[in-house]
Amino acid sequence: VDRLCTVLPGASRPTLDGVNRFTIVPRNGARAAMSSSTHVKVVLALVSVQLSFAGWHVLGKWALDAGAHPLVFALVREGFASVSMLVLAASMERRTKLRKEDVATFVLLGLLIFLNVALFVVGLSKISAVNASVLQPSIPVFAMAVALVMRWERPSWSKIGGIFLASAGAACMSVVQARLEDQAKKNSGSGSNKEDPAGENIQVLVGNIMIIVQCWAIATLLVVQGRFTAKKYPSISQTAWYYSIGTLFTIVVCIGYFWPPSKLWHEITLIFSSRPAVIALAYATLAATVYNYTAISWANKHAPATLVSLASTLQPVLVSVLSMVFLGVGVSWAEAAFGLVIAAGLVLSVYGRQRAGKGHEAVGPDHESLGERLIAED
Repeated sequence: VDRLCTVLPGASRPTLDGVNRFTIVPRNGARAAMSSSTHVKVVLALVSVQLSFAGWHVLGKWALDAGAHPLVFALVREGFASVSMLVLAASMERRTKLRKEDVATFVLLGLLIFLNVALFVVGLSKISAVNASVLQPSIPVFAMAVALVMRWERPSWSKIGGIFLASAGAACMSVVQARLEDQAKKNSGSGSNKEDPAGENIQVLVGNIMIIVQCWAIATLLVVQGRFTAKKYPSISQTAWYYSIGTLFTIVVCIGYFWPPSKLWHEITLIFSSRPAVIALAYATLAATVYNYTAISWANKHAPATLVSLASTLQPVLVSVLSMVFLGVGVSWAEAAFGLVIAAGLVLSVYGRQRAGKGHEAVGPDHESLGERLIAED
């Protein structure tokens, strides 16, 4: 194999992958071209993930409005999801040992998933579900920014333009949906009538800041995972590892916030005494966590992280489709127009990646550890 590595252009020494096979990894870091069937599977997986997240936004807001404490809800969700993924990994995937050089990377991924889950749930308690979905299209922008700043991707006008076009279209479409929702509430007489509008504005501002940081956290997670761990380990195992580490961060924060522990236990019992919270918890654990993050880890094996993050721009489109199919709500001309803008951005970004792929767009190998990469750059 070593001789083959010296003969093949652009090949490096073999590395042991997550399924215990020796594979030759290109030195230029370019991912192997996906087959048509794999490409279809990646697209379907990412679309289903966004469908699941769209449902979670609504159910999560329902549970929080029913009185569930956001931090405690995040703790219980992460606890059940971590145990579920660890059991699935042990039963469905070949036993894999975490390498010492990747421990720091998984700690970072755990911190990022903690910020993603905790900030989203707490932020969602302060703003509407539609408002939270308006900010989600910033995820691919953050992902591209992180990849470019760390010099893990080479920029091109088509890639950057496609991401900004799709993100702008998704944000504008979400704003249109928010205005339509507000108008419907006013017409039905169910609009909000707060006694302290100044205090409400501060809460909304804090909630928006939390959601923006949450978008940065999940974008950074996708890029770091796609760069350093996606191809090394099985999808369920690596997701279970970093999510369990994130759960430990949440436990520490909750114990400090709800001291003594009896107060935390009381909040946990309140969640299980609320029907909306139990339904939302079951959905968040199984669909929005176990399935979604495992599917994202799998997609990160076969597609660039910035392209995986671009799927978040489909969320407002899917919300409109679901509303039309199940609620009989018509799609406005503005929504249709911005949907076309999103589609154009996705096509432009994919086209840019295909062109860049011919010139080996990735910078440096994607099988090294985070520590090795930072030392090399230093």
